[in-house]
Amino acid sequence: MNDRERHQRATEIFVEAVDFPDAQRDAHIKEACAGDPALEAEVLSLFRYDLPEPQDPAEVPVLAAAPPEDMAGRTVGRFRIVSAVGQGGMGRVWKAEDPLLRRVVAIKFLPEPQRRSEVARARFLREARAMADVSHPGIAAVFDAGEADGELYIAMQFVDGQTVRERVRNGPLAPRDAVSTCLHAARALAHAHAMGLVHRDVTSSNIMIRDNGDIIVVDFGLARRSIDSTRLSRTGQLVGTVGYIAPEVIQGDDATPGSDVFSLGGVLYEMLCGHLPFEDPKPLNVLQATLDCEAETLSHFVDHIPRELDHIVGKALARDARARYASAAQLADDLEALLETGELSQEPGHVSRPPRWTRPNRRLTHKRRMAYLLILAVAAAAVVAVLLLKGLSD
Repeated sequence: MNDRERHQRATEIFVEAVDFPDAQRDAHIKEACAGDPALEAEVLSLFRYDLPEPQDPAEVPVLAAAPPEDMAGRTVGRFRIVSAVGQGGMGRVWKAEDPLLRRVVAIKFLPEPQRRSEVARARFLREARAMADVSHPGIAAVFDAGEADGELYIAMQFVDGQTVRERVRNGPLAPRDAVSTCLHAARALAHAHAMGLVHRDVTSSNIMIRDNGDIIVVDFGLARRSIDSTRLSRTGQLVGTVGYIAPEVIQGDDATPGSDVFSLGGVLYEMLCGHLPFEDPKPLNVLQATLDCEAETLSHFVDHIPRELDHIVGKALARDARARYASAAQLADDLEALLETGELSQEPGHVSRPPRWTRPNRRLTHKRRMAYLLILAVAAAAVVAVLLLKGLSD
């Protein structure tokens, strides 16, 4: 094997091993290198060059949008850029024209800081491959992917309409509309989960309401195969959007379909009251509240929220993943059953105030219960003694 062949093979193994859990990656590399120490050394050198050192979770930056450079009028591949659309979890998004097929598409580019990272490039292209395998009316379709002038891009379905977040800026949705929107998004996510994909960045900005009323889940830029690791210690970054990230993911556990359910529960909460369950100017406060606090029950401060809907939202937002819906499909089933009852209001509920954070109720241990009983007994004895002394003095 000459140097060129060795480098090509090392790159192939590197791309395969990027998303393996730490405990499995080394074994996979050794097996793939088949006893070739020079090849193994080159693969490991790519990881040393590309992966940042682990960081303390409290110091980890959360992915943030940056103002995109002006690309209007440029031609990328066969696509002509028209205007900016926004910023996704892993790339800039632009509206573009496809002259060959005469249709409008959305073009996503890998952000500048990540273009030099082989890991980021591999994941970006993996998104295109993964999403090309997914065919569902509720998920934005991928049409093409490639590289032009050193920039990786993905061409996908352009979704006309507005995001749920844009819609909520005008006020909360009617319970019936909010439940219907969440139902369609849950069905789309359930399909992706069945294909082995976890979205990892389900937010109100990544769910579109089309002009014709269809609901489309977009931006699978942070999506990953559910068998892959998403541990904080490997990437050095907490991926996702603050306010929607599931507690277990904040703690560094793997993202799962259940963590997507938690995020979608946050979107449903937002649609019904115009607020996320936990909001604060400081992101770390939001992350801490997500870990430690219970979301306030919607019916406490919003009109027209039936008990069944409170239960569904609460189960989707359960801090303990074991108490949460086990799948997006189960969440969708309950939402559909609620819609069929016809008891959901078609008018937005009045929101009396923003939600309040509440600490979870802690069960008393036996020792604490005995301590409290002892305190009460001593207090009662003291009262009796005072009364007796008062009686004697009289």
